[in-house]
Amino acid sequence: MPPVNLATLLVHRKKILQTPGWLLSILTAITVIVLSSAGCVEAVKPVYKFRDGFLLIDGKLSSIAGNSYLRASTGVLNGIQYSLEEVPLGQVVIIDGSGNQTEWIYLAEKREYVPPASFESSPGETYYVSLTTTDGEVYESTPETMPASTDLEEFDSRFVQESFFSDELNRFVPAFELSGSFQDDPEERNFYRLSYISWERLDVCLSCNFSQYNPFLEECVSTPLGRNTPRFDYACDTNCWEKTVYQNFRLFTDEFSDGNRVEGFKLGQVNYDWHGKILIIGKLEKISAGAHEYARVLREQSLGSGGLNATLPASLAGNMSAVDQEAGGVLGYFAVAAESEAKVFFDRDTVQGSPLPFDGDLNYDIPPPPAAPYVHPCEGPNRSTEKPAGWPE
Repeated sequence: MPPVNLATLLVHRKKILQTPGWLLSILTAITVIVLSSAGCVEAVKPVYKFRDGFLLIDGKLSSIAGNSYLRASTGVLNGIQYSLEEVPLGQVVIIDGSGNQTEWIYLAEKREYVPPASFESSPGETYYVSLTTTDGEVYESTPETMPASTDLEEFDSRFVQESFFSDELNRFVPAFELSGSFQDDPEERNFYRLSYISWERLDVCLSCNFSQYNPFLEECVSTPLGRNTPRFDYACDTNCWEKTVYQNFRLFTDEFSDGNRVEGFKLGQVNYDWHGKILIIGKLEKISAGAHEYARVLREQSLGSGGLNATLPASLAGNMSAVDQEAGGVLGYFAVAAESEAKVFFDRDTVQGSPLPFDGDLNYDIPPPPAAPYVHPCEGPNRSTEKPAGWPE
């Protein structure tokens, strides 16, 4: 029987078909699976022991300003389902090799801690994070050295009408396939992580299905009109862009290509399932061996292996630990990453191809005159009223 994976896949409203896809979550690590074996032909019955209350850390110090973050949460077991709940921290400090400390700032809108705008990391410098909970418990990461960055070059998208086959849709999916090139640094072992995000401009900041938005309660509520209307849309009250973080990423090492140029490396794809302009940003991170191994194991556990001969999940060893051994358990990784980015911008309406079916019709909730149409603010951890860098308009 294949190992059971409890990682929860969070998807964007129209990114549900990203293949392959996985959530950078460490929920799988807080599940201890004990299997009893009774021979190769006899069915194996799994027995599960669930543990909650762990402090879960996901963070990165990036060489690019604005890309560093730290998120703290805890795994909570509700019945047989895990969920993540944000944990407030008393203090988050980044410490360099000389002992200089920089306190990070909490951004409530993004639910994460970030360094001050004046902070700059330096190649060759060693860093680690020290965080203190509201209960006074202190946790620290293993120090890592910031490497020199490697440029992501020739980043481009190529439209393919039949990019991959979706078992869920039972059809081929049209997509924009992403690729890039880079020059590996010679005479040293390098570890890379390649990923991508996208930005789109929003016209609608909220939709209520079979309900209407109540500005006083700040939520969609059931109303006589709403119960008879499939959806009401609410326009953004200002310029608004939304970021999509794609959960699939690629890992690469130069074990067999030291000092060579890597050409046309495939990062993934963005499904053609919406219209309008889109900005796609490719990311090339040079990371430590520990961060690379952590990401590899986490990806394998999240994707699962399946099959009769599937092996048990490998141990997920992060780099966070408690200073006081009597403190609670901690899981996760705080990586130090030298990062480079490349961008591509295009209008999907100009593509010579057919998208997946989507509902592009808008049904605004318009009250009787003289009241103005209802609007909704541009809010959320992945939304911004500021035009993203690289958006040409």
